[in-house]
Amino acid sequence: MNAFMQEVVRAAKESPKLFFAPLTGAIDAIRREMNHLAAGDRHEPVRHSHTVTNDQR
Repeated sequence: MNAFMQEVVRAAKESPKLFFAPLTGAIDAIRREMNHLAAGDRHEPVRHSHTVTNDQR
């Protein structure tokens, strides 16, 4: 029973990290973009971590 409770406690501690991971990733991306624009490097494209397609359905 002790091992089960340790797993429950571990999962409870990790849940907020997993829940907020997309939000913190988005905040980091916005900060990188703002730093890029503030540095005056407007002519160099910013690398995106996802692929954008022009789907015209």
